[in-house]
Amino acid sequence: MENYFPELSAAEVERMLKDISHRHRIDLVGGSQAHKSRYDTKILEDYKPWLDGNAFTPENGYEGPGEGKGEKLFPVGMYGADVLDRESRESIQAQSDLWVEWFEKNAPGVKYFYYIIDEPGESQFSWIKSISAAIHENPGPGKRLPVFLTREYTEDIRESIDIWAGSIDLEKREEVLKEGKDYWFYNGNRPFWGHTQMEVEPADLMVNAWIKYLYGISTWFIWESTHWDHNASGPKAHLHQRVFSNPLTYINWWWDYGNSDGVLYYPGRMPYYPDEDRGLDRILPSIRLKNIRRGQQDYELMWLAAQKAGKDKVLEIVRSIVPKAFSAVGKNDPVPWSEIGEDYALARARLRSLLK
Repeated sequence: MENYFPELSAAEVERMLKDISHRHRIDLVGGSQAHKSRYDTKILEDYKPWLDGNAFTPENGYEGPGEGKGEKLFPVGMYGADVLDRESRESIQAQSDLWVEWFEKNAPGVKYFYYIIDEPGESQFSWIKSISAAIHENPGPGKRLPVFLTREYTEDIRESIDIWAGSIDLEKREEVLKEGKDYWFYNGNRPFWGHTQMEVEPADLMVNAWIKYLYGISTWFIWESTHWDHNASGPKAHLHQRVFSNPLTYINWWWDYGNSDGVLYYPGRMPYYPDEDRGLDRILPSIRLKNIRRGQQDYELMWLAAQKAGKDKVLEIVRSIVPKAFSAVGKNDPVPWSEIGEDYALARARLRSLLK
């Protein structure tokens, strides 16, 4: 992203993105060199302050929510980048050992995982099984490296995946959890859970935190937040986008498209379209980002209220806003959550009353 801010260094741009994300109660992961490189002690040591919270302190220029608290997630590789030296089973296992040893020693509270590939089709299942087997059958510590996949639960590769991120079948999720694995939800998909695009009601961005609490899900995984340069797919491939004047930020050659998809932040500078340059060496938050933060704050309120009054009372209030989600909703059903902001305000008041 530093190419959008010619007067700033890459480190200064990363600092802006990390700080604004942390203040909005979001872990911004995947864009740093640490997520894209093969194991490198120096790169990981340089990244460590983001994990142990030292980077988020007033002494290091940060003030706001979560002071001294580090990031909770770390993808080993992004979108299937070859960070494990996949030339042979032996090299995969050797690299896996290094990653696990480093995290267990230096960041034991961080949920790290190997992002094996992004949204694969059936033709890639054999490859997934081979790479995952090399990790899971590792005689060394590398066998503890969780394998993550952006896809709904798929029986054919059940044994290969430790963390799923996709559409959630609630019954299958229970089975996955019993196996000691995990299942997150991914991006947006009305009416099953809230969407992230511009056309939806503001409640969509808030309600996903309520859904997380309702079903005890740890993570809502979003594919991108600074999609100012279009990715490699579709007729806009690699285009510097006019994110201020053209809301269509994602399109491929088939049917996928999305207004504001992949954009939660906006650049204060625009060297590629000077007429859209705001003249600010700053990252600008979207209203959708603010609504995500509102939901995250609601989740914190739910947690506090449960400590005081018990989880059952909190769930009663949560269900008044969102009675169900995911596979409990039919594809032709109306959205099951409230789309009225006042309903959320009243529910918050009820949650706060539990703290008295």
